[in-house]
Amino acid sequence: MDRYPCLTIDTQKLIHNTKAVIELCGKKNIKVMAVTKLFQGNPKIAQMMVDAGVECIGDARIQNLIRLKDIKVEKALIRLPMLNEIDLLVEYADISLNSELETIRAISDYCLEHDRKHKVVLMVDMGDRREGVNEEDVLATAQEIVKCRGVELVGLGVNFGCFGGVIPDRESMTAFMNHARSLEEKLGLKFTHITGGSSLHLHMIWEDILPEGITHLRIGQSINLGVEDKYGEVIEGLYGDIYKLHAQVIEKKTKPSVPKGQIGIDAFGNVPVFEERGNLKRLILGIGRQDVLLGGLTPEDRDIEIMGGSSDHMILNVTNCSREYEIGDVVSFEMNYSSLLSVFNSEYVYKKFI
Repeated sequence: MDRYPCLTIDTQKLIHNTKAVIELCGKKNIKVMAVTKLFQGNPKIAQMMVDAGVECIGDARIQNLIRLKDIKVEKALIRLPMLNEIDLLVEYADISLNSELETIRAISDYCLEHDRKHKVVLMVDMGDRREGVNEEDVLATAQEIVKCRGVELVGLGVNFGCFGGVIPDRESMTAFMNHARSLEEKLGLKFTHITGGSSLHLHMIWEDILPEGITHLRIGQSINLGVEDKYGEVIEGLYGDIYKLHAQVIEKKTKPSVPKGQIGIDAFGNVPVFEERGNLKRLILGIGRQDVLLGGLTPEDRDIEIMGGSSDHMILNVTNCSREYEIGDVVSFEMNYSSLLSVFNSEYVYKKFI
C-alpha cells in the first residue's frame, strides 16, 4: 500500500538532467560540483549523480557530508565552516569555501596537530554581498593563507544571486578571473578549483559570455528542477518534473468562504483576511505547513486553488474543478526550490523512487 503524503523521485529523469548539465558545462571544460543540500545529502540520489558522471559533491551541511562518506568522489563544504566543526570538516570534506583568516588558521592548526591536510578555496565578494573577502583584500588574504602549513590554497570562488540577487555578467566574471590569474602569478600557484558560481551561471555558457578558466560550477537547482536561475524557466532538454508531491484527501465538504465569529490570529501569528465568495467546495489534505512551504506548490489540476493551511492540514478550493474528488483520492503538486527543500526536510513525507 502506498503511504501519503509522498514525494516521488523519477530516477531516469534525474540521471538525464545530470548528464545533460555535465555535457553543457563540459563545452567550457568546466566540472560540475553537484550540490546535494536540497535533498539532505541522500546517498541514493548522490550516487546516481556520481554514476552519471559527477566528480565532486558539494554541500552546505557537515551532517549531509557525513551521510555521503562512502561515496568515492571529492567532497566540498560550500558554506563557510564554523569553528566548532573543524574536526568534522577535516574528516569528511576534502575542500571547503572560506573567507575568514581566523577560521583558515584554525583549520591549519588542527591539520598540523593531526597530521592532515585540507584544501581551501578563498571566496571573493564580487557584488552580491554575501560571503567573500572584499576585492581589495584578495591578495593580502591569500598571502596569509599560504603561510598556513596545514592547508593548501587551491583556488578562488564567487557567489552571485543568493542574497543580493545580483546576476553575473561578462564584466564581473572577467574581473573575478583576473583576481585568480593575478594570484597565480604573484604567489607562484596553479589553481585547480576556480569555482565560478552556480546554476545562475549556466546561461553564460550557452550565450558564450563566460570567461575562460572557470574550473567548477556548483550546480543543484538546474539538475534537480531543470531550471536556470536568471530566467527561472526550464532549460531546453531538461526535465522540470523529477520530483512530485502527492497528498491524500481526508475531508470533502461545502462550506462558507468566510469563517463565522470574531477573527483573531491564526496558528502562525497572522491575522487572516477572507473574501466573501459564497459557499465553496473544499478539500482538506493530510499535509501541512510543517511538511511543505505551501506558497511554492502548483497543483497538477490547474483548476484547484490552494486556500491555505495549518501545521497538518492543507485546504483546497475545488469549486471550479471538472473532476469530482472523493475521500482517499490523491492530489499531486509540482514544487519550486523552496517547497522541495522543505519537503525533503520533513520526516513525515515518504520518499519514493520510481
